[in-house]
This record gives sequence, structure tokens and C-alpha cells, in this order.
Amino acid sequence: MTHRLHSIPLAGLALALLGCAARPAVVTVPPAAQTATSGTALPTTVFASSHALMPRAVTSFGAAALGGAVYAYGGYSGVPHAYNRDGQSGELWKLDPATQTFALVSNGEPTQGAALVSSADALIRIGGMRARNAAGEPDDIWSLDEVAAFSPDSKVWTNLPALPKPRSSHAAAVIGNTLYVAGGWQLSGSAGKGTFADSLLALDLNTRVYRSLPQPFVRRAVAAAALDGKLVVIGGIGADGTISREVHVFDPASGNFGRAADFPADGFGVAASSSGDVLYASARDGALYALAETTGSWSKVGRLSFPRFFHQLVQLTPTRVLAIGGISGMHAGPRIREVEQVDLPSTAAPRVISFVVSNPLHARNRQGVFVHGDSLYVFGGNRSLAQHDFAPEDFVAEGARFDLHAVAWSSMVPFPVARQTVQTLVEGDRALALGGFGHDGTQARAHADAFQYDVENDRWTRDASVLPTPRTQFGLVSYAQQRWVFGGLDFKPEAAGEAQFDHPTSVLRAAAGQPFVASGIELPRPRRAFGAAELEGRYYLVGGMAGGFSSIAQCDVFEFSSSTWSEIPCPKSRISPQLVALGGKLYLAGGSSAGEGGALSPNRSLEVFDPSTRQWTTVIETLPIEARHLTMLRYGQSLLLYSAHDEEGRVSIAIVTP
Repeated sequence: MTHRLHSIPLAGLALALLGCAARPAVVTVPPAAQTATSGTALPTTVFASSHALMPRAVTSFGAAALGGAVYAYGGYSGVPHAYNRDGQSGELWKLDPATQTFALVSNGEPTQGAALVSSADALIRIGGMRARNAAGEPDDIWSLDEVAAFSPDSKVWTNLPALPKPRSSHAAAVIGNTLYVAGGWQLSGSAGKGTFADSLLALDLNTRVYRSLPQPFVRRAVAAAALDGKLVVIGGIGADGTISREVHVFDPASGNFGRAADFPADGFGVAASSSGDVLYASARDGALYALAETTGSWSKVGRLSFPRFFHQLVQLTPTRVLAIGGISGMHAGPRIREVEQVDLPSTAAPRVISFVVSNPLHARNRQGVFVHGDSLYVFGGNRSLAQHDFAPEDFVAEGARFDLHAVAWSSMVPFPVARQTVQTLVEGDRALALGGFGHDGTQARAHADAFQYDVENDRWTRDASVLPTPRTQFGLVSYAQQRWVFGGLDFKPEAAGEAQFDHPTSVLRAAAGQPFVASGIELPRPRRAFGAAELEGRYYLVGGMAGGFSSIAQCDVFEFSSSTWSEIPCPKSRISPQLVALGGKLYLAGGSSAGEGGALSPNRSLEVFDPSTRQWTTVIETLPIEARHLTMLRYGQSLLLYSAHDEEGRVSIAIVTP
């Protein structure tokens, strides 16, 4: 998690430190930006997005495809299990896949837990539940027996025969001219206690007559889809709270239920869709599974960038599945706005979700950045776009939190000092911020102090793990309950010439809450502004600079267990790259590389190193994000890339799922 200082000639750096470098007009940070209440929502504008974003992200809603468009109906956006009418939606939204935009086509009584299917030229919504209580009032939650059809042409809902009994938290599918309704329960006032449905309902859409069929399971929060002319019902939770992975198959021809292979993941809040000959399903683990025939087994065919449950999968085409809505866990955080498109069969090409949003901060580069949960925390940095503007007003302390699900900023308490190039390390619900570069009131220099951020309480405190001497542009990692520091630079403005640039080679370590001390291990060579990551007990150092601003051609590897060094093949040399370990491999991005004539230019490619083959390959030739001052972090099973280096004051974020 590193931000780097790029190299310039000593004379140029000296001028910059003396304040003679070109610099934009001083920007005074408004007091509100520094004193906003913790967690206060900040205005967020989305300027561009590679994927559609739900206008109101919800869980427990219905979704279906019709006429080349995708529709989403109802749902809930409040605190889970604290249901109220204010958090429920009665909106019907239409997604145009060609333009990636939503349009509101209908708005009625708030409803959640309804099913939505398509049949012929109409949508059909079935059941659901409605809260009569406001937020904070006692539960007054009732399941619905409503069934209605919506015509996209007339934009009118028409009532169909009501369910024999109210039902919510169920699933539905259409096979031929029959609508099937499986699972669910009936709520009669309390949100936490209901009567489970023990029958499969079949509505003949021609005669509009229901049949009630024995159902060999009693569960709610199930998923259902058609496969080979049969109804497949997946997972759910029983009256005793047991979550099931069972998969039941109803054959309309025989009128009997059978069993298919159990679902490979937790079957609670699972979503399913089908193209007729393949059924797809996903759950909270984020994997996309396929069932090709009811007598076969499940196979993993993809992965969502944003794992979710209580969402919906919609089969847009036989080879394209959309994941819509949902939430990552039973928490009070926002639902997931991003609509993910998965093209099948999956290929080796990574999937990229990217967007450009407004920047609530003044920093444009070298910020401290870390990921915790589904949020990106950003603090400190330098407000200038130039490489070496180091006057006191160039350094900032302000911070903000970006929720990756809500695609929105909120306030964060400022960093205790105005500083750039701070290294971060996440440890549980706390983050360590160490060293960096900032102004001491007289001159800009490297620093040695440490601070700890309490995520839950939005509070910075001093940490005892200070460095023995100042460092910036170093590597920071945690291994075997020890904090480790590798390489870096101690810039000493009081010295002259090359003596200003001290490249410490002593590897440091510290237990949590203890000062860093020399470990007795030395780097094979001085190195700063490099990419580094730990993978399977080895710490990899790639790219960077040595003394005299020379780039480093060797890639060093430190083995923690034996305290020994080795080398791996190197890709094209980069200065200030980012290196992240993911899925047993190392991903390299950002920074600058020498082009023709030796001039440095931003390197926009994403490369991967496979330790088993000792080979580097290019994953993406041109990333959709500025490479200078790029930060790349691990986010679940994906890579998160962040850059605020933008003349118009915008932030670019990309999620790359290899």
C-alpha cells in the first residue's frame, strides 16, 4: 500500500524544496472538510461508469428479463430485520442493457420479498410483504396474496387471481403456461415469526386456476429456475433456522419431486436464473455456479466482483448473466449498486468494473489508502498535480471514506498530520499509518512516527511502533505477528548533494505496539519506490530506484522462515509500481517505465507473475485508470485500483477480477 516519490535531478529537487517549483494557487481547505461529523454523507457525483448502477439498491426484490430489457421490482434498503415502510420500495425499474441506464416505469405500494417473472409479453409479480409500521415502531409486517401482471406497453398493472394464502420470501418460475410458486412463509404482524408454506402452487395462466401440490421441503429464502422443462428449487432456511443446500426438482410431466446434487455453497439468500439448458446460481461466497442437467453436478464457472446474497440473477442472453442488488452480509451498510455482467463461458480475460466520481478532498496524489470491509479509506497526501511541490500548503491531512457498494463518499476524521506517502497496514479493525513525507514547519523531510486508526470509532491515536530513523517510500508488511519494514528513503534536507538521500538497507521489525528495531537482516541492495507483497511466506520486491535515481533491474525475494534472499525474473522495470498478492499469484500495476530514448512515462499495463512457472505475463495492456500515483490493493478476490491524479478533481476507481 505505497505511494512513491518519483526521481528528478538533485538541482530540481532542491528548487522544489525551496518553493521555487511551479505550483498552482494555494487552496484553503474549508473548515467543514476538516471537521465534518464522522460518517456524514458527502456529495458524490458519478461522472462515468462501465456498468449500470441501481438508482436505489435493494435486497429481497424481484427481477426478470423481458423484451431485451431487465426489470427490478420492490425490495428493501433499510436495516436488515428492522423492517419498516420507509425502507421498502414499490418501484418498478427498467434497465436498458445497451445504455446501462435505469428508468422508473411504475411506482406503487411498497413491497419486499415479492417474486417477479416474465411470461409472453408481460411481467408478473407474486406476493411479498408490506410493513405498516414506520422506522422505530413495533413490527407490523404482513405477507401479501397479491398477483398482478404488468404490460410494458400500457405501463399498467392488472390483477391476476390472488394466492390462496399470503406468501413472501418465496421464489417463482414459469414453465410453459404455468406459473410455479415455491417455498416462502406467511407473516401476520411479526417480522421474525411466520407460518411456513408446505405446498407448491401452480397457476395455469390460461385458465387462471391454481393447483396445490405437495412440497417435500418447508423453507423460505429459496431460489427457483427452470431447467430442461423442470422446476429447480435451491437452498433456503427452515423454521428451526437451519440453512439448507438441498436442491429439489419438480417434474411437471410426472407431478413428482426428485433431488439434484446439493448446492456447493451456503443456500441462504441464493439467486438463480436459467437459459433453458443451463441453470446458474450464486450465493454469498461470490462464485457463479452452473448446473447443466438435473442429474449432473454443479461446476464453478465464474466469480462476482461484489459477492452478495438476497440479490437476483437475470439471464439476459443464453451466454450473459446479470447480478443485481443484494448485500454482502447481515449488516446496516448499504446494498450493492453495481450491476455485474458475467459473460459465459468464462474466459481467462479479467472482468473490469470502473467508474469516475467526484473527489471531496484536495489531495491529488500520494495519499494514504487502505481497504477495510467494503470501504476505501483515503487520507493525507499532496494537493498538487506536479511531481515535487513540497511547500507547507501542498500537504493535506483531510480524509474520506468511499463505500464501494453505495458508490458514495462519507466523512473521515483528518489524519493527525499533513503528510504524503504514508504506508498503511490493516490489522483487524485498526489500520497502522507509518512514516511518510511532510513539512516540519521549516523544511519538507521524511518522518518516523506512527499512528493507528480505529475504524469503528473513526479515531486516530499515536502508535508506539515508531521507526528508529525517518523513512518514506518503503515497504510495510505483517508476517507471523510481526510488523516488517523494508527499504525506503530518509531524505535529509539539511545535508548537501547525494548525502540528502540516505537509502537504509537495514530491515526493521516490531511487535504490535513496540518500536521498530533492526532485525539484523540487510537488503541485497538499496531500494525505494518499489512494489512489494507477501505471498506464501515470501516477500517480493519489484521495481523501484536506488541511489542516483537509477532504476533497479533485479527483483528480490525474502524468505521469512530462513531469513534468506533470492531473485526471480523481472518484468520491464518500473518506478513506483504497486504489487498485490492474489490467488497464489502476484499482480503488478502502475508507476512509470522508460520508453524510447529513456524518458519515463506512465505504465498502463497490468502484469502477473506465477511463482510456479516463474513467468510474467500481461493481463491487461491498458488499464482504464491513470497509472501515475496509482494505488492497487486487494479487495476480496479482486484488485482495487485508485487514482486521484486528475486535473478536474475527479477520482478513478477500477475493480479487476482476474
